[in-house]
Amino acid sequence: MHTNISSTIMPIPYVILILVLFILAAMVTYIVSRIHKHQQTMRITKLEEKISQMQQHEQLKHLVNRTQDHPQKDHEPPDNETDPERFLAQVVELTRLYMPQGNATVETIAAAMGMSVSTFRRHLIAITGQSPKVFLLTIQMDEAARKLLDRPDELIKIIADECGFSEVGSFARTFKRVYGLTPTEYREQAEKTWQQSE
Repeated sequence: MHTNISSTIMPIPYVILILVLFILAAMVTYIVSRIHKHQQTMRITKLEEKISQMQQHEQLKHLVNRTQDHPQKDHEPPDNETDPERFLAQVVELTRLYMPQGNATVETIAAAMGMSVSTFRRHLIAITGQSPKVFLLTIQMDEAARKLLDRPDELIKIIADECGFSEVGSFARTFKRVYGLTPTEYREQAEKTWQQSE
């Protein structure tokens, strides 16, 4: 019995087509896995950045809280080289003093301390490792968080004004960037935590 060989062997174009499809499938799989790996790397990088920001904020908050124990009675420039805590206490006090007028700027605080902006900046960076703008914002946000919890029925706009923000939207965005929650969410979370602890 004679068998037709051509009927059992796949034609060459089909073999090439299958090989091409196989290679394309392998390439797509490789590209997708690379994209997925890149996305994971980006997520991890963003998470690490967020953790670093939170750690920096906590360090600054700790510095601010420490200086609250040493309030200044006057606004004469301290001996910054030998008494960094007194220097920071004065920065905190002056920032709180000028916040309600929306005037707690680097220039205003430096002038009130009898320093040039560059000298003030140099001293603050040497003590805290942070720029004056970041440090002053930390004081504002720390004060805002305290007021939000101390006065739970107060309008957020009033607290924003007291902390130097004329626009509630700008205040809410800044607060969320620092704490990861809007002012309203911050209050709600604190209320839930307080209820769970009872």
